[in-house]
Amino acid sequence: MHILNKLLPEDIRVLAWAPVTADFSARFSCLQRTSKGSLDISRMQAAAQKFVGEHDFRNFCKMDVAGGTTNFRRRILSFDINPLDNSPSSPYQMHEVTITGLAFLWHQVRCMVGVLFLIGSGLEDVMLVDKMLDIEKCPRKPQYGMASEIPLMLFDCVFEDVNWQRDEQAYEHLVSHFQALWTAQMVRATMLRRMLDSLEYSFLTGLGTPTLPSSQLAPLVTDQKSKSKSYKPMMSRQTSASLDELIDYHQSKRRRLDEED
Repeated sequence: MHILNKLLPEDIRVLAWAPVTADFSARFSCLQRTSKGSLDISRMQAAAQKFVGEHDFRNFCKMDVAGGTTNFRRRILSFDINPLDNSPSSPYQMHEVTITGLAFLWHQVRCMVGVLFLIGSGLEDVMLVDKMLDIEKCPRKPQYGMASEIPLMLFDCVFEDVNWQRDEQAYEHLVSHFQALWTAQMVRATMLRRMLDSLEYSFLTGLGTPTLPSSQLAPLVTDQKSKSKSYKPMMSRQTSASLDELIDYHQSKRRRLDEED
């Protein structure tokens, strides 16, 4: 594992290996997945709980009908949003979103969090999740931006009858590696925070009250706008093709290709 880790990108590391059968698939044999993301949020827990359970998530993913996906029912076991520190008054407080499900659709996590950003920003109501999960009333996905992949991490997977073989030396190297990465990132983050503190102090002592910071979400979501007349409510937006329309389109395309052959 140590040799393999040397060949991998610095943010990808092997923790353990296991002997498996020839038909084993890391994707399709996985029984349960947990994703995490560190997000600066304040009021999305109520909306997040509406995702828990089994639902049709076609409005919260990129529908890969061309790849053979036509069943969009998935089960979310838990959806938690928790603070990472004890400074609720700070505009820079970070929260961690932890989502556990049996399987996820293409871009499902990013779409769900993207909608939660809009709700947490006050641009949409908490009931938006209910409306978009109701396929009878909302058969076509409104067009909206996903949350960024920057804070997204596949944190854990559960498999059946897999006996992981662990290496103590590999773990030691991994801890040292992540400590080095953490130190470098924290130094950069601390420098930026000190600059922000200095700028805010300058405002408070001579220039009035600073505006804190309305653009924090800009790098994390592609649909973040200020609460203004330019914002178009989700349920009033242009929609994508329905599942039935996509299936008909790809079937017609395949028929044309078969006829040409």
